[in-house]
Amino acid sequence: MGSSSLFLFFSSALLPYLCLSGPITIQTIKQPFTASHFQYIDQSGVFLISSNGNFTASISNLEENSPYYFCITHVLSDAIIWIANRNHPISDSDKLYLTSNGLAINTTDSSSNTSVAWSTQGLNSSSQVSAMQLQDSGNLVLLDRNNVSLWGSFDHPTDTIVMGQSLAVGTSVDCYTADNDTSSGDYRLVVTSGDAVLQWNRMSYWKLSAEPKGSQDSMVPVSFLALNDTGLFLLGSDRSTVVIKLSLGPANFRVAKLGFDGKFRVSKFVDKNWVQEFVSPADDCQIPLICNKMGLCTSGRCSCLPNFHGDPLSKSGCTPTDASLALPSGCIDRKESNSSVFYVNLGSELDYFANEFMDPAKRDISLLACQDLCTRNCSCLGIFYGNSSASCYLLENPLGSIMGSSSSDRKRYGNGSSSSSSGWEPRPAYFPLHALEMHEKKRYSELADSRLERRVTNEEVRKLVKVALCCLHEDPSLRPAMVSVVSMLEGTSPVTEPGQESLNFLRFYGRRFSEASRIEGSNERNEFGFSSSDKLMSCMSAQQLSGPR
Repeated sequence: MGSSSLFLFFSSALLPYLCLSGPITIQTIKQPFTASHFQYIDQSGVFLISSNGNFTASISNLEENSPYYFCITHVLSDAIIWIANRNHPISDSDKLYLTSNGLAINTTDSSSNTSVAWSTQGLNSSSQVSAMQLQDSGNLVLLDRNNVSLWGSFDHPTDTIVMGQSLAVGTSVDCYTADNDTSSGDYRLVVTSGDAVLQWNRMSYWKLSAEPKGSQDSMVPVSFLALNDTGLFLLGSDRSTVVIKLSLGPANFRVAKLGFDGKFRVSKFVDKNWVQEFVSPADDCQIPLICNKMGLCTSGRCSCLPNFHGDPLSKSGCTPTDASLALPSGCIDRKESNSSVFYVNLGSELDYFANEFMDPAKRDISLLACQDLCTRNCSCLGIFYGNSSASCYLLENPLGSIMGSSSSDRKRYGNGSSSSSSGWEPRPAYFPLHALEMHEKKRYSELADSRLERRVTNEEVRKLVKVALCCLHEDPSLRPAMVSVVSMLEGTSPVTEPGQESLNFLRFYGRRFSEASRIEGSNERNEFGFSSSDKLMSCMSAQQLSGPR
């Protein structure tokens, strides 16, 4: 009898643990619901699966003995396509709650204090959540009692876009910090009303419209970015008008992902393997921090500029060989240093990733005035100045890597090489497309031949470009008569605005040139600022400190 009683006592104690792991639910879970990895440990944290069996929702970790995340996973490839609490990992016992207010993850610290690690914020307070559903597309949605969607994971992406997903203007995709660190990194894909752009610290370094493999079909404003079984698209508000497209081959399952290395990739899953279909930027040196701060990237290789030393592959990057020199680290330091600034030339044939994607701080300005503009801006660390265009570009904190000439075959807007005036170097380029793009950006002075040495004004170039573009209208009936051309050039009649719709054909002709619209200036000056009392044979704005640094 004693033996029997002892057996029953242990059975009662173990019963909760033997029955602990809950069942996996198909497609829809009604509220209230609670889950933790520990509760679903026998299912590896999986508690919900889509009706087609392609996707699961789970509380899982990326590797053994690492923190846990609430995530959606593609079953066949085992690829995580979405993470809820990417910046706030949890333990295996922390719980996910589904209530009428939405989803929330609570975490408890060692002192038994509870806090919210993540929640579905922004839900309409008048709408109550009835259930969560994992759709066959991989989208996790919250539904009200009428099955109306109140929230969806597709609208809050992490680093991945999946086939069937669309992102509205203003939505961003943020890379991981590292391969095993899901927290938001420094690189971001942003959907704008005119393009899809890659950014680092809000500075652009790639855009879909400039991608040679892409094409522009219309000029209507962008409303959505979509990935489907035929490619990547920017669409208008009706979701059917294609603005820009990147056509790819057919695929059953495809993802677009922003890597922690700053590259945007599109891949499809075929025969249990990932096949990369597209990657950009193709040139490693266009990645803003490829060689860390002030590192020089040339043909994908990192080094330090002359009179700099250090490890360009380390986070500290390259620093001046002269210990008395240092770049101002920000507005507070410059204000407190009570110092003066001087400028030194870094050298020739240099570029910076952001120059192509930003307007100059000022046009038709002298070199001294450009330097003064930087000096008066406490966040400015250096300048790119175009002798031919008289354009001034400011480089502000934070500062990324510097590009060597052989690593950049892009259009150069005020950045470049030596101070000589040798004019353009002819290169394979479709100049009408380049002129159209400069017209759209209102960068008319960039089109002037450097040999004119500022003998023409920006307004004169603007008039010539507009008249020339009007003469290029695809529809001959829209082209001005010669008498009108002469009248516009002489200023006796107003200049007609070129019709964008009638010039779109130039973009298609331009795609046929591998170097379309990539004209390099050869007479620009690159200068940066340093802190020091001595001038350096390189190129930075030098700050003369009042005391030891």
